[in-house]
Amino acid sequence: MVSGTALLVPNLAKTNQRKRKAHTKSRAGCGNCKIRRVKCDEAKPRCRKCIAFGVSCNYGTTGSTGVGELVLSFEGASCMEAPSKASISMNQTMLDLINHNLRYSPTGEIIGDQVYKLKAQDLEVLDRFSKRTILTLGTDVTKWILQAETPRLACLHPFLMHIVLAFTYTHDRLLQPIPDRPCAAELFHHYKGAALFNYRLREDATPSERDAIWITSTLIGAIEWSKMEAESFEEAWPLKDRDPGEPDYLTLLVGKQDVWDFLDPTRADCCFKSLLVKCKIDGEDTGFDPYQLKDGGFYNLPSPLLDFLGLTDPLIWHSSPYHRAANIISQLIPLEYNQRNLMKFTTFLFLMAPEFKDLWIRKDPGALLLISYWYAKTIPLQQWWTWRRAVLECQAICIFLERYHDDIPHLERLLEFPKRSCGLVSTKQFAV
Repeated sequence: MVSGTALLVPNLAKTNQRKRKAHTKSRAGCGNCKIRRVKCDEAKPRCRKCIAFGVSCNYGTTGSTGVGELVLSFEGASCMEAPSKASISMNQTMLDLINHNLRYSPTGEIIGDQVYKLKAQDLEVLDRFSKRTILTLGTDVTKWILQAETPRLACLHPFLMHIVLAFTYTHDRLLQPIPDRPCAAELFHHYKGAALFNYRLREDATPSERDAIWITSTLIGAIEWSKMEAESFEEAWPLKDRDPGEPDYLTLLVGKQDVWDFLDPTRADCCFKSLLVKCKIDGEDTGFDPYQLKDGGFYNLPSPLLDFLGLTDPLIWHSSPYHRAANIISQLIPLEYNQRNLMKFTTFLFLMAPEFKDLWIRKDPGALLLISYWYAKTIPLQQWWTWRRAVLECQAICIFLERYHDDIPHLERLLEFPKRSCGLVSTKQFAV
């Protein structure tokens, strides 16, 4: 027999339930507050709730239908009225927001639960990337655009997030006096990022994905350029193998042009369009022109070099495979390699004529001389992702030429500049 008291329990529980007070739903709150299910104070341009939690605040174009991107803000929280455990809570909130975004990104919708879930230590890596690593790329002007857009895109696209983490781990490692081999985390994120990157190179990529693919290709290129397993010049290209061969980074340079054509960063909806507008190769120096000879000649190159390259006769300049490379090097000689002039120096690689690339692969002595001059100009800056390769390959080129092409007229004079820049006082002792 069931007691009367027991029969009353369900009714008592029902009558004691707290009823929610009738309220009017906000129709103009930001997208992030809606996703987090908190009441938005609707402050513009950024609500105080999002600022306090350290996330980006996004109002939709129609107000009532705004959908937030759940993007981590690297500016930090301006006001934290919370107990001592707030920092842990905020970090967890950031992780939840970013992981939600990555899981429901176009890539995440395809690979599902295989999407990598960020952990607390990943936030520290992202912070180093935003405040330090990304600022080592670009010019004095464009690096700030990269700093604003790259972390935002990384929180939206898994392939870029992996490469951002890998790139930062690479930077951490190469800052050491004696760099270690890549750690497991660096290798993991590089592998996953590259695989997803190749998978998303599709025509149906959204505008945001195209922007992320473009900056991902840039970071992958820098990672590959920084890869230098050689411990000495004997292990560096072109000494390590007498046979013709194409360095991996040279293959990537050609592939990047294909990516550029596919993504078209100059399109109207590209978030990097302003970067490209400000990224003038002349660097406010209208005298620099990689397509035209300055003052009608190669005045900054030694005459013995011009003789050897066959560039003394103006009638055959434009038919020579050395023409464009020699023109660029001649105009770079008086300039300092720094962030202001960065784009000028990259023209040697990105505007490379196919004929000159073939000479590079075949280890043609004329091409090697021009490459050694380019390396020699970049060495003094000691840029973390270019310096080691520049030094070792410049040394290897000098020794290679002395060993196997010592019949070049005035070779000792031609190698004075690159040898001095890369730290070789004399390489005669290495001759076979």
